[in-house]
Amino acid sequence: MRRRRSSYYFSENERRIRANDREFNAQFKYADNFIKTSKYTLLTFLPFNLLEQFQRLANFYFLCLLVLQLIPAISSLTPVTTAIPLIGVLTLTAVKDAYDDIVSI
Repeated sequence: MRRRRSSYYFSENERRIRANDREFNAQFKYADNFIKTSKYTLLTFLPFNLLEQFQRLANFYFLCLLVLQLIPAISSLTPVTTAIPLIGVLTLTAVKDAYDDIVSI
């Protein structure tokens, strides 16, 4: 016949956790369940974000168009006409990505 264990008996190999009892559980210094879902750090934000944005076909197209407009022999427009919208889109997307990344921490 098996003897039933009391709920307060613990062997050395078992975790001792009581539901909704933070004071009791804090004394054992178990690892927390913190999950980090942010993509970037402060140092990697700009290069990774630009790499991700230029993988989108529309952004890459406007970057190539901007480079071609820098050559005066083949362009009748100034590069500013392409640079301002491209920089605006890249900035807005970077601000949105930064906000999402900060909120997810």
